[in-house]
Amino acid sequence: MAHVYFILKSELNERLPKALEKAFSIHNERISKSILIHFQNTEYRIYLSDITYIEAMGRYLYIHDSKQSYKCIQSLKNIMNELTYSFTRCHNSYLVNMKYIHSINRTSCILSDGVSIPISQTYSKAFQAAYVSYVSREFL
Repeated sequence: MAHVYFILKSELNERLPKALEKAFSIHNERISKSILIHFQNTEYRIYLSDITYIEAMGRYLYIHDSKQSYKCIQSLKNIMNELTYSFTRCHNSYLVNMKYIHSINRTSCILSDGVSIPISQTYSKAFQAAYVSYVSREFL
């Protein structure tokens, strides 16, 4: 977590409670923007902002972030209900976090870590519309 408050030593007693309140508020907001997955008797809390993409293979989902992948038994349709607007479906087997898109061509999108995610014809128009909406919402 980044710093959230700067306190001079002379103001410690006066400002520390407010600083702690702000830090807890930021932490709780981040926790609320996460998902909890279960696999083989282990629970994982994954922050939505860290997820780069989600891949479906058979009955398993692989949730990828910049550090590792998590495997769970769930459908893309079910997990979509837990995700924020920054995620969109680009293929029958993939959801992508638009925050990590580096470039897009007709058949794939390249993520900032170099991973290429296919864009199917079925989802192409909806994907492009979602991406334009995301970019205008975030950057304009």
